[in-house]
Amino acid sequence: MADIIEKVASGWPSSALDELMPWNWTAEPVPVSPFLLTGRHDRDHRPTADQPR
Repeated sequence: MADIIEKVASGWPSSALDELMPWNWTAEPVPVSPFLLTGRHDRDHRPTADQPR
């Protein structure tokens, strides 16, 4: 919301206000955990004798 107010205050053209409407927003990419990609979770990992806990 703050970025939209900033754009309007900075002189966003009134002819392009439709671009600021929520139906034109795109989601920002969300970082994906490597555990989700591999299907491996901490609870599945059992440290071996040479690995610290």
